Amino acid sequence: MPELPEHPSYIAGILRTVLAGTQLYGSGDISEAMGMTVIRLHPEKITPDPEPEQGQALTVLRALSDPGDDEHPFLVGFLMLDNSLMRLYVQRPDQPGIIGADIRLTGTTTALIASLPTLIDEEQSPRRLRRSGPRRRGTAPHARRRLHTTDNRPPHGSRSRSGRSPDRRRMAARHRSRPHIAHQPGPHRKHAHPAGALPESVARFIRGLEAAQRSGIVEHVRRLCAGSRAFLDSLHPAARAEAEQALGEARSWLTGHEDYQQRVFADLEAAVLERRAWDVRSQLQTATALTRRGASAAEQRVLAAARAFVRQQDHLRRTRPRPYSTPS
Repeated sequence: MPELPEHPSYIAGILRTVLAGTQLYGSGDISEAMGMTVIRLHPEKITPDPEPEQGQALTVLRALSDPGDDEHPFLVGFLMLDNSLMRLYVQRPDQPGIIGADIRLTGTTTALIASLPTLIDEEQSPRRLRRSGPRRRGTAPHARRRLHTTDNRPPHGSRSRSGRSPDRRRMAARHRSRPHIAHQPGPHRKHAHPAGALPESVARFIRGLEAAQRSGIVEHVRRLCAGSRAFLDSLHPAARAEAEQALGEARSWLTGHEDYQQRVFADLEAAVLERRAWDVRSQLQTATALTRRGASAAEQRVLAAARAFVRQQDHLRRTRPRPYSTPS
């Protein structure tokens, strides 16, 4: 049997092709099992159908939606634009107003989706409007700020007198501090970038990793590291070396912080089982802060149990009969 690509979208693309219309199959490819018709496919002969724009948009929306965060959801809306663009309307509990983030659906990587919350901290631009006259000039309706993730433009207000954004200056300093990596001749040479410059996608990826570590969110850093394989495979050797070095630093950070977070959740789970109300409340605040941008399934179960315990304690406190005192 021929070797198939490991990317999960390959199988989905084959199914879209097969289910798109009437297909002809040989008698040797049709059988029956448990009362069902079974059709044997030949993936090496099928051209995968690309994922439609609606499916790509749904993938992004699912990744950014957290059913357990109804009070302060990160994603509050979206708007489909032209040229495979989608504008996401997001909010931050520590900042007023709605932020608009434009992403390109074609080629959107898991790393970009996972790093979006921290990129908002890094690249915010104030909305500029013409407040007089029949027309208003602004970045987007309903949004106070806008985040650019689709081109190389730096945010408004982030350039210094030298004409370079603070993020670009940090990236340039980071690159100068490392040994120079010569571009190797070969099939990647035509895609090579000038010495001292990084592709915008790599610079954004490294900024996202660094911002995620500053935020202290273990699950966020974990998702960025886990979803980086396809992105790394698309880079030429010099850029990949830069991205892999940043990933190595992120994984070292992750090792130490995972141990601390595991202890916090172990203490919280024990406090719930032993019904220590004061400890549950204090540990719940710490655990919630550590996972405000993402939690694993096991951590979500512990958080749900702790919140249910707190609600139960609050209910008992409200319904407990007050001592009755007779007037003297």
